[in-house]
Amino acid sequence: MTRWIIALAVLLPTAAAAQEFDDAAPDVEYVWVDGHEIDGSAIEGYYRVKTRKGFTWRVGHYSNGTWVPAGWRAAKRRAGYIWVPGRRGPNGYWIQGHWRPNKRAGLVWIPGAVARGKWIAGHWKPAAAKAGHVWVRGHYVGGHWVEGRWRRAANRGHRWIPGQYRYGRWVHGHWTPTAVRAGHVWVPGHWGKGAWIKGRWRLASKRGHYWRGGHWRNGAWVAAAWIAGSRARLKRRYRHHNVRHQLKTRRANRRVFRAGKRVQRSGTALRRAGKAVERAGKATGNKRLQRKGKRLQRKGKQRQRRGRRMKRNAR
Repeated sequence: MTRWIIALAVLLPTAAAAQEFDDAAPDVEYVWVDGHEIDGSAIEGYYRVKTRKGFTWRVGHYSNGTWVPAGWRAAKRRAGYIWVPGRRGPNGYWIQGHWRPNKRAGLVWIPGAVARGKWIAGHWKPAAAKAGHVWVRGHYVGGHWVEGRWRRAANRGHRWIPGQYRYGRWVHGHWTPTAVRAGHVWVPGHWGKGAWIKGRWRLASKRGHYWRGGHWRNGAWVAAAWIAGSRARLKRRYRHHNVRHQLKTRRANRRVFRAGKRVQRSGTALRRAGKAVERAGKATGNKRLQRKGKRLQRKGKQRQRRGRRMKRNAR
């Protein structure tokens, strides 16, 4: 696929190519996984990270007439844990699966499901409700579980921004003020040390410093802060097309791939027919029939090669 991306980038004008690439994604190497059809329903393609330590990627396939979806397969099982499969995220990036404990005291596991047209990932939830509060589900970040929590159903002067996945990574939900403050930017609150750390206003800029946003690292929250100096410019090793462009292009590629499969199948059938004709010629001593059988086999072999070449170029 890398050769295909490079070739396409060369063909496109510079301005257009710049618009087609998605440079906002994290600096990791992604590969594209083609979509497929199940019982007449189209499943769109998506990006996934190329490698994941301790896991191997399993391609989607049929087993005993049942479709087994693609996903990461762990090299080792974990006693007392259940594997929660990953899935395609709403913006075309694969959301990693994870291990979860078999059970937890006072909590019940809510399996992932579609609600109001949106996918709600599986999560732990308290068995009992809490008046005037809404449960904010926990999530995995970098292989570490960040606990869920209760939040107030309403917060005067603020509105709740729900958590969401971006590039397959979770961005936590938070309260944000309904009003704005000139020359300032709102720093969202976060859950840490068993309590909710309130958000706050900060200056939009500070001479000689740059702002590093808060983030999760190895299961711990790294607080946002002003850092002295200039922000290091990220030198990207990989560039990839945005999902919409990729879907459009891969639809055409799939048509070529299917055509290649048909050509390859017809070549296989032609070779079989040629072998049958050659056998009949040998059995009857008909040299002309034998030569015809060999010609058909050569033609079938050429057609098979052509079909394989079409499939390879469409990947």
